[in-house]
Amino acid sequence: MAEELKDWFDRGFYKELAGALADEHLPLDRRAFVRDACRSLEDLSLLERLARTASLCRKHLPDDYPKALGIVSAVAPRYDGTFKALFAPEFVARYGRQDRRRSLQALRHLTHFGSAEFAIRHFMVDDFDDTLAVMTRWARDDNHQVRRLASEGCRPRLLWLF
Repeated sequence: MAEELKDWFDRGFYKELAGALADEHLPLDRRAFVRDACRSLEDLSLLERLARTASLCRKHLPDDYPKALGIVSAVAPRYDGTFKALFAPEFVARYGRQDRRRSLQALRHLTHFGSAEFAIRHFMVDDFDDTLAVMTRWARDDNHQVRRLASEGCRPRLLWLF
């Protein structure tokens, strides 16, 4: 039987992520992070696990968004090219909408390691014209992953979610 994507976000992942975050932020309580992550984990869908991972970063990292974003951004490359990297853009979408410029730049950076296509949609809802203007510039970027974010991020739906 094939493993479900949601199962990539298991106890082992959360222990690994807690260690990676602690490497960047020594005060992080690894045990508490893993305990919080695994509470009723089996009942959560893939998207619920991504949301939980973002909320765990919010809870266990500094309250200062730029500092927490720096930590999340530093850890994201460890998950380069895997679906697990989506926790980082999810963090930005959930907690960075009041700091648009910094957050949009973060999404541009984070898309190199996974995808920020879901996260960018929140910024489009908040300020469609400004976000579309940024994405229009990204559509001409030298990096194909940034161009993918610009094109796929403005699609009204990503089919595999439905």
